[in-house]
Amino acid sequence: MKFITTAIAVLAATAAAAQEAPDTIATINRAAELTVARTPDGLTVTVEGRADDPGFFYRYSMQSEQQPDSTINLNLPFLSTSVTQTDNKRKRHFDIDIEAYVGTSIPTGSTPVQASFEIGLSRVFTGSISFGGGFSFNAAAGIGYAQYAVGSGMRFDAERQRLMLVPCEEGSTDCSSRLRVLRLHVPLTFTQMLSRKAYITAGAWLNLNSYVPASTDYTIGDVRTQQTFKDLHQRILTTDIIVAAGARGICGVYARYCPQSLFRDGWGPDFKSVSVGLIFNF
Repeated sequence: MKFITTAIAVLAATAAAAQEAPDTIATINRAAELTVARTPDGLTVTVEGRADDPGFFYRYSMQSEQQPDSTINLNLPFLSTSVTQTDNKRKRHFDIDIEAYVGTSIPTGSTPVQASFEIGLSRVFTGSISFGGGFSFNAAAGIGYAQYAVGSGMRFDAERQRLMLVPCEEGSTDCSSRLRVLRLHVPLTFTQMLSRKAYITAGAWLNLNSYVPASTDYTIGDVRTQQTFKDLHQRILTTDIIVAAGARGICGVYARYCPQSLFRDGWGPDFKSVSVGLIFNF
């Protein structure tokens, strides 16, 4: 479909109410989103975005003797399904919009906790407010998992739910420790569209660190020891600063920085983290 005219929109909206052929008021090439709303006074045709201008906005109103009370949303084939509410200044979207990420989380500072991997869904449900010009505020919900390893001949131990780093026992082999983090994400970001697909975004992630166990595994002679430490004193809420860029429907890159330690003061290893990786939109 190379172009869409508002005459087609008016015809689709009024065909059920009256068998009148509309006049062509305007022609808009490659419209991104077309909405025909029935109001108490008649009809309102709204076009938001074009392939060459994501911030394009056009609205036309006409009087009618009919007073139906419904709204027709025409979702074009290349648009995701969404519920949209509009007013004269802003447009609000509520979407099921899946975005996955995979990357590495790197502890900063002097710590034997090593860089490891992270994976998750940064967005499952998304709400957004568009301000025009391709600029929007977005709030979402997601879930993620990260795992850290311990090196430098150290391992985890715990005393009264206080997680500690201690040297591996002399003569031990296969000494390894893991710290696992299961968390819920609430990204709050501002996004600027650079074209119909390309974007750049920045903001904050609120992380609800719901489950943070640690484990240690080592062998001395023929005796293998495995320990798991739960009910630790992690910070329930931490905040990441994030910047990302990419192309919607394809992929992108991200970088996050967490200026807070995962554990409360005195209850576990003290380190901040930097995360980098790829994001994938579906």
